[in-house]
Amino acid sequence: MVDILYYLLKDIITQTVPDRLSLIDQHKLATRISEVIRQKYLIHPKQISNEKVAEEAVYKKAVALWGKNQLILAAEEASDLIKSICKHIRTPNHEILVQIGNDVADIEIMIAQLKLMFGLQFQKQIIDTRSKKIVCLQERIDREIGSDNISKSNKQISIPDKQ
Repeated sequence: MVDILYYLLKDIITQTVPDRLSLIDQHKLATRISEVIRQKYLIHPKQISNEKVAEEAVYKKAVALWGKNQLILAAEEASDLIKSICKHIRTPNHEILVQIGNDVADIEIMIAQLKLMFGLQFQKQIIDTRSKKIVCLQERIDREIGSDNISKSNKQISIPDKQ
């Protein structure tokens, strides 16, 4: 799901304080503001908290029960997603799109378990790296659009209707 709130805030921040904040700081500020707005006004914070606590308890049980075997399962789930994406490229249809959604959910669950297995320093590294990579992605997009390759950047992946 595209976080429209984040992009609106990022645009406002970029227009109002372009010289004062680095791209990384702009990203962090837009992310934090959108989280606060979402928690306070769109979804009740207790609901988010309870769901996260329940999910984390399940992840902890899985890691405690199966341990390093979850690393193998994470690789298998990533492989399943790769296969589903390749199928979608060859013959796009609704069933494959549903499978991609299922595979993404599996990967998200496995990533949460990997974060638990490898600890807080690992999680911090992910957050820092993710922020930097998002900035790099934005810079690549800006270069692509700026170099008159707008037609390339406007191509969208076709998502077929349910048949």
